[in-house]
Amino acid sequence: MKKFLLVCLFFVVSLSLSAQVKLLTLKELDKRIAKGNDTTYVINFWATWCAPCIEELPHFEKLNTEYKNKPVKVILLSFDSKSKLQSRVIPFVKNQKLEAE
Repeated sequence: MKKFLLVCLFFVVSLSLSAQVKLLTLKELDKRIAKGNDTTYVINFWATWCAPCIEELPHFEKLNTEYKNKPVKVILLSFDSKSKLQSRVIPFVKNQKLEAE
């Protein structure tokens, strides 16, 4: 499983004013987390094809809003395949108006 995660590319939903989806490796994610040593990270793994994942996204969005001005970052990592980025992930993120990273 660990080897699988090392070679996986994650789609990180990172939104400021407009929806952006970034490709991120596990190594890059580790670096990012290491930089924020005074920050608590809540990481959610989801996919557009996973109904339970979709159901819980509003709860993570609420958490993101509640802790917006605190040292807490909510990161949403999609397990959708890279080939679905343009056709499914980006439209989903925009449609759902996701604001967590």
